Amino acid sequence: MKPTTNIAHSASPEGAAILLQEHDGEYFLKIGGVPLMSTTASSSEQEMASLACPPSDQARRVLIGGLGFGFTLRKVLELVSEDSEVVVAELLKEIIDWNGEHLRAVNGALLDDPRVKVLLKDVFKIGRAIFFL
Repeated sequence: MKPTTNIAHSASPEGAAILLQEHDGEYFLKIGGVPLMSTTASSSEQEMASLACPPSDQARRVLIGGLGFGFTLRKVLELVSEDSEVVVAELLKEIIDWNGEHLRAVNGALLDDPRVKVLLKDVFKIGRAIFFL
């Protein structure tokens, strides 16, 4: 039996434990002991990106609410032009840090794409500021 390894941990602003785990090459994120997401299933994130962002050669501005493990970001970058801008709003600094540090091989390298800007903010506040003014 392969062990489950606790890679990193933190606490949410509300005090719930946030845990990043690895088991048999897959990663899992739990908040308050409840599984939130994993690398074992990403089709819903990719389908959501495909539905919201059809392929185009024209420059776009795309806003993604939440970084997670970066599956939505990866799909959006596949669909948009090289001169597009993709803004990711993430509430938890740990998620951003863990993508760059522990999840780089999953999708963390996408954070280096010049089209990507990650903001530590609520997506609602960013959306109103960037897209409605």
